[in-house]
Amino acid sequence: MKHLRNRRSNYLIICLAVTMTLLWSITAVAQSNVSFTRLGNSEGGGSFFVHSDGRFLYNAGPNVTMPDYVPNISLHTVDDAGQATLINRVSLLASTHIAQMDSTHHSLYIAANNPEHDLVIVDTANAYTAAVIGTLDIADFNPQRIEAIGDYVVMSDGFVLAIVDVRDRANPAVVSHDLAAQNLSLGGGIRDIEIAGDHLYVAAWRSGVIVFDMSNPARPTRAATIPAWGAERVIAEANTLYIDGVNDDGLVVADISNPAAPTILSRIGGNWHLRAVHNGFALITGYHLDPAGVIAIDVRDRANPQFDVAQYYRRLTAVGGDSRFVYIGYAGAIEVLRLQEIAIAPPVADNLCPESGRWPPGCTPRTPDSTVSPPSSSSRPPGQPCPTSGKWPAGCVPAP
Repeated sequence: MKHLRNRRSNYLIICLAVTMTLLWSITAVAQSNVSFTRLGNSEGGGSFFVHSDGRFLYNAGPNVTMPDYVPNISLHTVDDAGQATLINRVSLLASTHIAQMDSTHHSLYIAANNPEHDLVIVDTANAYTAAVIGTLDIADFNPQRIEAIGDYVVMSDGFVLAIVDVRDRANPAVVSHDLAAQNLSLGGGIRDIEIAGDHLYVAAWRSGVIVFDMSNPARPTRAATIPAWGAERVIAEANTLYIDGVNDDGLVVADISNPAAPTILSRIGGNWHLRAVHNGFALITGYHLDPAGVIAIDVRDRANPQFDVAQYYRRLTAVGGDSRFVYIGYAGAIEVLRLQEIAIAPPVADNLCPESGRWPPGCTPRTPDSTVSPPSSSSRPPGQPCPTSGKWPAGCVPAP
């Protein structure tokens, strides 16, 4: 029994030490000159998902102006000062669950779960007159993820990849619907997909990330594998792939400048949700703070990520970003944030004369209430040689 008590005490001491070390390291890292600045907001009516293509900011959520809160896509412009303006709403079927969005070629593609269609295409050439232009239903398919590549759209329902030809947006057509996870050796199913260049990156849980060459979008070919245990989210930015895994592979950073031979540059252990990437900062939620808070991980030095360099507290429901801003969706609106490094001026030396020993030339005598008294009236006049011992009067010349 005594051994058990000792073992329990040792265990508690170790836990306490580890906790204090983590808290100290997190506090130390959080003392950063990187910060979130709130610039503006725009009415969103609730937010399930936010997406920006540089032209417009899209928010998927319920339309609070409608009696039954009909799901809709709201379109916003965002100026360079971060001021967002709502310009249009596109209503969808009342039964629609909006899973994800992507955009290209003045079109917005929506993975939408409802009894009538799985893909919704919105024409955004003119945001003020944006409207649904095409839909597609795929048998026994409930899309969770969507990515656009040229004239094709890739969707996943967690088990199968579906590739859709959208050259005729009013009449999209399935090109391939037989890319099942088991046929692609994707253990753990398909958790997320991301397209960068002409390659598709599939987060496949225990199988890591599988890379497919999409040179021929209708027939992707397997190109490489990136080991990352528990891969469930992948986001690409500037030849870098950010992988959200679990435990030791909480965040895996890989160089994908050569997609056929990706290179892992760094790993950070932890469990959280990777929500977006913004100019070299990975934005996560669900880690040790209030799950609603967003934390920035500085990955500008890809080999040496810095954890928890900035925090923003908001009971958020969606996070997105583009090259200019970070977007936070919550119950009532969308907030526009700037994540930036604030220049901190170096400390200015006080140049006070030391409390003992020789006074260096040009130092400032301390005030009368300090431990060192200013030179008395009997001190040698300025310009005279400094004494070889004791206090140096102001202005004396040190001996060569």
